[in-house]
Amino acid sequence: RAGTSSYTDTGAAPNILYRYRLRARYGQAVFSEYVEGQVRSAIETPQITAFYAISQSSVYLAWTPTSEASRYQLERKQKGDLSFSVVTATLYDRADFTDSGVIPGGRYAYRVKAISSNRAESLYSDEVEVTVVYIDISYSLTATAVGNYRVELSWSDLGDLESTYEIWRSDQQFPGWKLLDTLPRNSTWYADERVGPGETYTYRVRARSAEYDGNSRPSLEAAATTLFLDAPTGLVQTKFSNTAINLVWIDNSTGESRFVIERRNGPAGQWSQVTYVAANMTEKANLPVTAASAWYFRVGAYSPEYRSIAYSEPIAADNGFETRIRGGGYGGDGTIAAETTAEGGTAAPGGGIAQNGSGGAARDEVRLDADALDTLKRHRIVSVVNGVVSDGGAPVSRGEFVAMLVRALKSDARPIGSFDDVRQGHPYYDEIMMAARMGFARAEFGNLFYPDRAATREELALFVYDSLVVNGTPLPVYGAAALRPFPDAGEAPPASLAQVRAVFGERLMIGIGTSGKALLGLSQGATREEAALVVYRYMLWLDDNG
Repeated sequence: RAGTSSYTDTGAAPNILYRYRLRARYGQAVFSEYVEGQVRSAIETPQITAFYAISQSSVYLAWTPTSEASRYQLERKQKGDLSFSVVTATLYDRADFTDSGVIPGGRYAYRVKAISSNRAESLYSDEVEVTVVYIDISYSLTATAVGNYRVELSWSDLGDLESTYEIWRSDQQFPGWKLLDTLPRNSTWYADERVGPGETYTYRVRARSAEYDGNSRPSLEAAATTLFLDAPTGLVQTKFSNTAINLVWIDNSTGESRFVIERRNGPAGQWSQVTYVAANMTEKANLPVTAASAWYFRVGAYSPEYRSIAYSEPIAADNGFETRIRGGGYGGDGTIAAETTAEGGTAAPGGGIAQNGSGGAARDEVRLDADALDTLKRHRIVSVVNGVVSDGGAPVSRGEFVAMLVRALKSDARPIGSFDDVRQGHPYYDEIMMAARMGFARAEFGNLFYPDRAATREELALFVYDSLVVNGTPLPVYGAAALRPFPDAGEAPPASLAQVRAVFGERLMIGIGTSGKALLGLSQGATREEAALVVYRYMLWLDDNG
């Protein structure tokens, strides 16, 4: 067409020598002479996939290999330079290079191109930038499948330059590395609950620095298979001593190779393995303990072949650790003695209510005084109308109670992500996702949180307990005596027994009842006024212990 001065041939194959000729035409039969030229088509372009400092004065780079390449040409320029210079030309079987010709702290851009044996070239890769600041990370990464729907990772935090840790995963259904999650600095543990049964998952971790816009090398890979093992049940202590205890349990699995016995000091922190016994064993005798310790124990059926484990519910060792009740003690009949003021008079135990000797209060006695209401109103915990909690007798939902705790904690966690039933626009979206980032709002089934479901008193206790653990202010450990005043203590689920003991032992929650000894009432729904009282006591506890 007249006026055209360029043409793009989109049908060319890579690394082929093409000859072209061109002539102009005037009218129907007048032609110019031909102009001829030849060009070899470009080969496949490599892309840089890894780039990070591996010391204070060297940078590692790797790129995708190209089948037609006989060598690769790596180029760099320092920040502020106008043009690239050649760093190296590697052979076809090398798709990585360590550049030791850099300045510590310098910022460099890199690009690479492939060159064939007949001198055909690829386009340049996309440019990448690296700051020569070494961000260390532990090579050691462990992955353990805990039951069918959870994989736990742990690693060592070696440096202090990272701002976040990145969790990368590859699996059988979707091979290839994908960014799974991002964690705060100094993290050393992660639980992947987006897994299915009978699948193998492979992980690696790397640290990233926002300040230097760079990342560490990846950790070594670790894999685990969600192979189903039936967890031991009925874990109990059968010997009570200040020096040693015995544990027994029920073996429900058939595929374990051994049972591992783990313990941790207190209700929070990391579990560590104490010992193990052979498969099909159901007892471990004479585990050393001390009277001053507050140890929890659990037993796990373990398959080292698949890095898969199924744990029993933990129990607190009864080894002479002193049980106490905050602000009061036990009477001879097992009731909780009244809290007293400095002058010796009986005091209202927080929130302006009078508590009977049974460790509880009738529901119609739960009224918050003016100071408590003012505090809760100032912190946006509840709304107050005519001197009482608005709709105080209505059920409190799970989402609303979590929002109360987040506001009491004054959390600055970012509300990122969602549950399938908690998305932007939900009235408590920000607080629930802040709690999820902190670690005490977790999906119950699949990716559902059930924010609008009425909260039970047991759920209130668990949210309180877990929020204090992740806040770094865990509750003290309590033994069975903490629930002695409550006739329904035996109905407390074993899975939440330790948490309930701690929450009621510290008087963050009180019993409910209209006559006689108060009940825990864990399966009952809680009202908004009860929830407000719990949060008020929670805030007082944080002031004393935070």
